[in-house]
Amino acid sequence: MATIFAVYNLKENQKIEEFDNYLVKTKIPGIRGAPWCTDFNTWKIDKVLGPAVSEPEGELPAEPPYLYVAKIEVSDLDAMLSFLGTD
Repeated sequence: MATIFAVYNLKENQKIEEFDNYLVKTKIPGIRGAPWCTDFNTWKIDKVLGPAVSEPEGELPAEPPYLYVAKIEVSDLDAMLSFLGTD
């Protein structure tokens, strides 16, 4: 089983409602309901808890660099790639 993590932001000047509509029009709902997708969770990132590297240079950012993280568990990675059209 493969576990995929994706981090992403909203496009600039795009409202959350517009982003929800975008998700509905994309393949995300198909991924969530596919037999090869065993789990799909999304979380909003609201805090920077620590550095991404062990010895960061400079100050930690006050705002998170990304707004959302998704965790997707896939039982058949080849089926997912075929679904996305990336064979």
